[in-house]
Amino acid sequence: MDRTRVGEKGDAGEKCGRLGCVVMANGEARRFGRQKLLEPLHGKAVVLHALDALFSPALDVVVVSRWPEVRRVCAESGAAVAEPAGALQSDTVRAGVRALGPRAGYLFAQGDQPLLSAQSVDALVREFWAHPGCVTRLAWHGEAGSPVVFPGALASALCALSGDVGGGALLRRDAELARGVRLVEARRAAELMDVDTPEDLARVAGELGRLARSL
Repeated sequence: MDRTRVGEKGDAGEKCGRLGCVVMANGEARRFGRQKLLEPLHGKAVVLHALDALFSPALDVVVVSRWPEVRRVCAESGAAVAEPAGALQSDTVRAGVRALGPRAGYLFAQGDQPLLSAQSVDALVREFWAHPGCVTRLAWHGEAGSPVVFPGALASALCALSGDVGGGALLRRDAELARGVRLVEARRAAELMDVDTPEDLARVAGELGRLARSL
């Protein structure tokens, strides 16, 4: 089932009221030693857990990865996929923004953040729509993390990034933009955990098990 509507012509993306969502899934996973996004976690790949929180009526999702197997698994789950021109973060950002077309905002999420909840994503989107000129970030106890939403007005600046940097580079060089960042508290601290090493994956698996037992 296709759960996205990516690549609409002209300004249709803005008019439909759905934000664009770029899932960053292009890394080397050097610290993990193999493709971490495809590692099994409670019965499915790490990246698919992240996508579960992002499939929403409020978002059109595109997974950006140069790894064919990652693109295949994500496409089979219903996500649109795009292949970047290179290995750098800026290549990933540019490919995602271009695939999504004009939007009121672009939400950037990490493919290795499997404990992210749909409820926190929804809260992030609502906060962005309440302040659509501001960058909006998920946080825990005031410490900013990922995902992050950038206003659509910054699309050209995002596409103009170069080197191994993402949208955070815009905040570092624009003090006014950085001062206006809106923080949204996650429901749980574990939502901001990412998977860089096998040890991280074990910790995430433990958290997921505890969460399942508490429901």
